[in-house]
Amino acid sequence: MTDRLLPPSIIPVDLWGEARRLRLSPHLANAYRAVLEDCGLYETALTECVNSDIGGETAEETAQHFTRNFSGSCGRVQLAMLDPHEHLDSASDLFIRA
Repeated sequence: MTDRLLPPSIIPVDLWGEARRLRLSPHLANAYRAVLEDCGLYETALTECVNSDIGGETAEETAQHFTRNFSGSCGRVQLAMLDPHEHLDSASDLFIRA
């Protein structure tokens, strides 16, 4: 692979820690938690997800989708932008240039 704009060796530890696990940025995680708490959904977010339906027809179903799927959606974007295992060719550079 050619030289990347953001090589995995310089990915901040708070995003890609010593355990080599992807994490939400602290600012994003705090904002997500604040919204969950404001909506009374924080405890629900801590429980195991049995159903992972997309979206919802009602406001309640939409809130449940946000509660269960926000971090996974963020994780997919982070993986594409950071590409810590260098599996996505030039995707990281394309995101950064955009």
